[in-house]
Amino acid sequence: MNEAGVSAPPGVGARYPCREVAMNDYDPEREQTVLSEGEDGVRVFFDTPPDAAFIMDNQGTIITLNENLARRFNHDVEEMVGSNIFDYFSPEVARSRKALMERIITGRKPISCTDFRDGVWLENCYYPVLDRSGSVAKVAVFSRDVTAVRRAEEALRESEERYRTAIENSNDGVAILKGNIHLYVNGKFVEIFGYDSPADIIGKPQSLTVHPDDHERVADFTQRRQRGEAMPERYEFKGVRRNGDIVYIEVSATGTTYRGESVALVYMRDVTSRRVREEELWLTRFSIEHASESVFWIRPDGRFVYVNEAACSKLGYKKEELLALRVADVDPDHTKRELSVIGRSMAEKGSITFRSHHQARDGRIFPVEVIANHVVYNGEDFIFCFARDVSDKELAEERLNAERQRFQVLIENAPFGMAMFDSKDRYLYVNPKFTEIFGYTLAEIPDRVSWFERAYPDEALRKIVADAWDHDDSTNRAGEKMPRTFPVVCRDGATKLINFITVRLERGDYIVSFEDITERRRAEEALANEKERLAVTLRSIGDGVIATDSDGRIVLMNAVAEELTGWKQEEATGRDLTDVFHIINERTRVRCESPVDKVLRMGTVVGLANHTALISKDGRELVIADSGAPIWDGDGGIAGVVLVFRDVTEKKRMDEELQRMSKLESVGILAGGIAHDFNNILAAVLGNVSLAKMYARPSDERVLKRLEDAEQAVLRAKDLTLQLLTFSKGGSPILKTTSIENVVRETASFALTGSGVRCDFTFGEDLFPVDIDEGQMSQVINNLVINSQQAMSGGGVITIEAANLVTTREIVEHGAFLQPGAYVRISVKDDGIGIAPEHVHKVFDPYFTTKDKGSGLGLATSYSIIKNHDGHITLESEPGAGTTFFIYLKASRRPAASIRRDIRDVRNTTVRARVLHMDDEAMILKATKEMLEGLGYDVTSVADGREAVARYREARTAGTPFDVVLLDITVRGGLGGKDAMRELLAIDPGVKAIVSSGYSNDPVMASYRRYGFRGVIAKPCLMSELDEIIRRVLEEG
Repeated sequence: MNEAGVSAPPGVGARYPCREVAMNDYDPEREQTVLSEGEDGVRVFFDTPPDAAFIMDNQGTIITLNENLARRFNHDVEEMVGSNIFDYFSPEVARSRKALMERIITGRKPISCTDFRDGVWLENCYYPVLDRSGSVAKVAVFSRDVTAVRRAEEALRESEERYRTAIENSNDGVAILKGNIHLYVNGKFVEIFGYDSPADIIGKPQSLTVHPDDHERVADFTQRRQRGEAMPERYEFKGVRRNGDIVYIEVSATGTTYRGESVALVYMRDVTSRRVREEELWLTRFSIEHASESVFWIRPDGRFVYVNEAACSKLGYKKEELLALRVADVDPDHTKRELSVIGRSMAEKGSITFRSHHQARDGRIFPVEVIANHVVYNGEDFIFCFARDVSDKELAEERLNAERQRFQVLIENAPFGMAMFDSKDRYLYVNPKFTEIFGYTLAEIPDRVSWFERAYPDEALRKIVADAWDHDDSTNRAGEKMPRTFPVVCRDGATKLINFITVRLERGDYIVSFEDITERRRAEEALANEKERLAVTLRSIGDGVIATDSDGRIVLMNAVAEELTGWKQEEATGRDLTDVFHIINERTRVRCESPVDKVLRMGTVVGLANHTALISKDGRELVIADSGAPIWDGDGGIAGVVLVFRDVTEKKRMDEELQRMSKLESVGILAGGIAHDFNNILAAVLGNVSLAKMYARPSDERVLKRLEDAEQAVLRAKDLTLQLLTFSKGGSPILKTTSIENVVRETASFALTGSGVRCDFTFGEDLFPVDIDEGQMSQVINNLVINSQQAMSGGGVITIEAANLVTTREIVEHGAFLQPGAYVRISVKDDGIGIAPEHVHKVFDPYFTTKDKGSGLGLATSYSIIKNHDGHITLESEPGAGTTFFIYLKASRRPAASIRRDIRDVRNTTVRARVLHMDDEAMILKATKEMLEGLGYDVTSVADGREAVARYREARTAGTPFDVVLLDITVRGGLGGKDAMRELLAIDPGVKAIVSSGYSNDPVMASYRRYGFRGVIAKPCLMSELDEIIRRVLEEG
């Protein structure tokens, strides 16, 4: 920086080459006339301030000059006349000026340039003086010192830019209005009112953002504010966003000048959230961190501990790179010794200013002015430095002062209290608004202990506030807002409700804003209490509520009533209750008496009869429970009726479901008791029938036919026990992850073979895989298809559809209550005779049937199977229009396994294998041994699991191990198959064992591999099924 206080332009130090400017309005004759006037006239012209002027010949010899030029060079006028002007410049500048003279003489046109020399900005104008032949005889030069002008322009531009940056980054909307027109709006203003850019608002009237209800009031306030009249410091109005939404705006405005004109400076805050939801207001966070100078914190050893973004930008380093360096790495003028000297000087003076140079990462060196301060922070010595790039055009000192002044004005005139305290709880500053709100000055509250004692004289409240502050401070990072609302006792004893927003700065200081919301809170609470008293009551209950007048016309409905009836309150208000509340007897379908009529007649609380159904506007039918009560007026008369009702449809269905499950459980208890023994008997019978078929002569067709009939009868008996076992709680289905499409398609097609009924299939793409027992699920589909076929005696079409269903919330669909998740929904629809309404709720009950030859177990079995699969089955039916069954199965989280079926009815080869068979039923043991031997196996039979373990160990020791072990699960009074398997695995982990039981729902049967078995077979079984499972286990390796 030069002695004139003006920064030199970049890269030229103390001199600046002349910047030439064309002078297009040059008039040679006019200038020649002026310069050809008498000597006195010229002298007067030259001596006119503020210009320095002289005339020289083509060689630079001064012919005449004024006092201003002589004073600039510290000479007398007489001394300089006849001297050469170039002798007063340095050689470098003299060469530049001579070259300029050559261009003027050659071009015969004036040149204007700006020159920076010795700390002074000069504006120079060179005019050629022509002789009669048109050649340049002389050159007149006028030079004006424009340093002050340049300084003022730079300061003004920087000031405006700083102020605009602060406003543009404000958390409040800011607008400047002249009259009723927006001259300026910041980005927050645009955001509040939902526009895309300031251009959408600037130049347009204030009514663009003000709701018509408040047009006149806001316009009046704005005009009066611009005229300087006394106005409320803060007020609110109803604004309108670009999309038509209403916003509530809190305004703080002041009259000021903008570009020489009286305007209104308006600060706006969107308080819609507070106004609508009664939430706390969030104050705008002020951030003052826009220093354009480089800032450094340096340890005494020269290491940087903090650098700001300006330092990184000017030096070309990333912050982490610069923090890894020392002063000597960026300041080639200073060594460690010189840094120590500066440190001692700072210790004596506290602060020093000196010139130095900085070297950027790219090697560029530029001059800086450094202000260094000695600082002790947390007991440690630091050097705190501002480094100003004095090669820039801006004056950093004036910029900083302007910035401070701008922000000081903002804080001093803020519409809320502001205070600042340090990490040691000492108050550093409070603004005037703080004193206005609380009555305390900074001198009266030097620290937070004093503040807490005065603001919270009640010790219990003081502890609550202190604990809350400590919690917020420990759980929030620097820069995060910590909002709280507490009552505060002011200096005059009044208690005010205050919104606090505390922000901890990086250096450990705290800034707190205070907003007095006492009156606003009182007004809001009073209004909210008045408006919400009835609404809160209605929202607090889950029942529908309808209120009518004494004529039965609706005056009020809550949201639940709207949902149940299908009528909105605005639609229903004024209508007769019977138009909206349409109730019938669920069984007789006769319309019920209006509850209003009954209440008015009886004058007391009344309830609806059982089986009352509500028909909603969209035709839905809901079973409801209801009560009506009179509304008494002040004179003891009935002013109206309040009706309270709720949907009990699902409760009724759940009650019916519980009854049905209770019946199924009773059947299950019976089924579990007889299934095992019955299947063992069937196993012996089927085994002997199979042997008889094997021994019969092929030519004896009559015997074979009788044996096949007997075999089919046994298999039908097996199916019957399987249906009975479905009701039992003895185990889970044998689940496999698969696609339901194949099971449904194959089962339905097979069930309708040879009938006059066709089946149409519609399967959704990419059906979710499901975990099912294919046999049991096939049984369900078979039962439903047969049921539909029998309902269409004259033929028809059964439509089967399957689709994915995903729900993210609890829903009720077709009477099934579904938790959130993914499902596969299967529907089986027929066009048959349908089911009578009185029979619909009984169809899944065991032994219930309307058919002459029906067993009553088909649908009950299907219901139990679906429940055991953790699914749902429901139906919808209308007499004469058909029935639709709906099945919901949970989607599997595993992919479907590829299915390979290898069914060989005729064996052309015999497998030689040793088989160990254990069963406690002698008939089964004998029949099975004979069947296996007939198939070519070498069989050893035992009646107990312990004997089976002993035989297996002996054979393994003798070197003739068994290839397959067939174990019965249940052995009365002995070691059963599950426990025997545990011991076999201890002997031989590779044992190949098959589990068998007449109780097919045993848990071991459902999850046989978990217990170490390789295969499973239920009794009774065909000889071919037994052969197939043994071969499959052997083929597993």
